[in-house]
Amino acid sequence: MSAGWEGSAVVTLVPRWSGREARALREAKRMSVREFAAHLGVNDAAVSSWERRGELARLRYQTQQILDVDLARSDADVRDRFELLLLMSKGADSGTAGLGNGKPTDVPGQPVQNGPRQHSAFGFPSGQGPAHAGVLGQESARLRHRMDMLVAQAPATAACLDSFDERVDLHARDCVRLPPLVMVDRLLSDFGEVELLASHRHQPRAMLRLYAVAAGLASLIADEMMVLGLPADSQAWHTTAKAAADVVGDPTLQARTRSLNALLYLYYGDPARTVVLAQEAQAFASKPTAATALAAAVEAFAYSRIGDRDSCRTALEVAADQFYGQQEVTRDAQSVFGFSERRWLFYRSRALLRVGTDAEARRAAAEAIACYPPDVVGDPTVVKLDLARRLASSGDPLDAAGLAAAVLTELPPEHRTGLFLAAGRDVLASMPALGRDHQAVRELKALVLHESPASAALTR
Repeated sequence: MSAGWEGSAVVTLVPRWSGREARALREAKRMSVREFAAHLGVNDAAVSSWERRGELARLRYQTQQILDVDLARSDADVRDRFELLLLMSKGADSGTAGLGNGKPTDVPGQPVQNGPRQHSAFGFPSGQGPAHAGVLGQESARLRHRMDMLVAQAPATAACLDSFDERVDLHARDCVRLPPLVMVDRLLSDFGEVELLASHRHQPRAMLRLYAVAAGLASLIADEMMVLGLPADSQAWHTTAKAAADVVGDPTLQARTRSLNALLYLYYGDPARTVVLAQEAQAFASKPTAATALAAAVEAFAYSRIGDRDSCRTALEVAADQFYGQQEVTRDAQSVFGFSERRWLFYRSRALLRVGTDAEARRAAAEAIACYPPDVVGDPTVVKLDLARRLASSGDPLDAAGLAAAVLTELPPEHRTGLFLAAGRDVLASMPALGRDHQAVRELKALVLHESPASAALTR
């Protein structure tokens, strides 16, 4: 949830409506289910279904637009009650159908639980990330959210905004090495705090800083959603990040949100879209930055995916110039927001594994993998899977399948997400027809067709 400006009033915005938000709006308007359904022009059974399923309910875009308009037209008292009800529901058991009613959730196709299941404030099961466990945790969250409501009405101080900046930088570094579910839970928690602050009026400069923080957090959430294999959610968060960055008007921030968005289409969708976003990112900056270097590097890899060797080589040269010429090489170079030597070698190797000679490709892959410390597992895994794909397309299915299976098996379960399994399936798709009956290939197929542990946790 975020805030926008309509005239002189702050308007609450909901990124994606679920049954939880719909129920909060109904209760904020003091309406019964039947009255609310008639008010919206929908069937009352639909409203009951949304509320029963809670956050599991995915509302149609047309319905979400109706709710957006209804919330925007509500008076200030209704909007305040809406926010308070949402905050109260976050501190309650997210696994229940209603706003903290403590009853088992009746989800079609799943057994009804004997008691309320413990979830984190943002709905992840206990053990998958920081979670509120038991009555004590829920009471703690409830009291904290009440105080947050009071604090949010006070002016945002410089110290508070500095703290948010530091947290965003820390998250950007931790995203490189920590499991994505842990990071998503952290990031959503901080985004909720920023959203709460931004829903109240502050000095214009403070509001711009809050939007800059929101842009950074949204980009990181989008990146983790991509790793989890949730491209639609990832793009939704990228859209939020770009909108917030455009409000701030900082070209460096705008370039960063576009370059990170460009990554999504390297893994899901049309890589030509990566080229468009990467070029858009580079157009924002008048001098080399980490964001423009990343944009040039992902553009090169996108051309290799498309099969345009000449454009790939040209973009690699631009990326090298951007990397060596970037002005802000800082301690954050090894973060999602930075562009370090190992990140440069990562994209260079991925491009050359598709368009380079065998010797050139293998040397580039070895150089990239050697740059990573043991606690960073994601990027080296991707490079190794790209190498397996190269082996498969070169007519060596046994070595390709063996390498891919070994890499995926060694990947810790909490890191074995949809993105990596999709890369494993890409290796399978590159296998020559005659090699697909080998035992090693069948074992790889069985491995990559299973749901990732992290993705399964999201649906529990």
